[in-house]
Amino acid sequence: MDKHIKISNTMQKVAVDILTEFIFCKNMDDVLDTVKRKIREHELMDDPFTGLPCSSKDWYESKLEFDRQCAYFKYFPCDFLD
Repeated sequence: MDKHIKISNTMQKVAVDILTEFIFCKNMDDVLDTVKRKIREHELMDDPFTGLPCSSKDWYESKLEFDRQCAYFKYFPCDFLD
């Protein structure tokens, strides 16, 4: 079951912008600088589980689950570890 996403013109422009930046990278330092710059430009957040870039909406949803899991492991005893 292939889920086909409709690609909007805006999505294509963002992809072109990012790919064009990578075309002109000469070394890995340029790639890392480009990634950091694009994260700032597109106002992306760091996913609490993976540390990878994500949207603000995805970050908020993941952050709630991350906090819930942290609270569970911090405040509830884990008898199976004994």
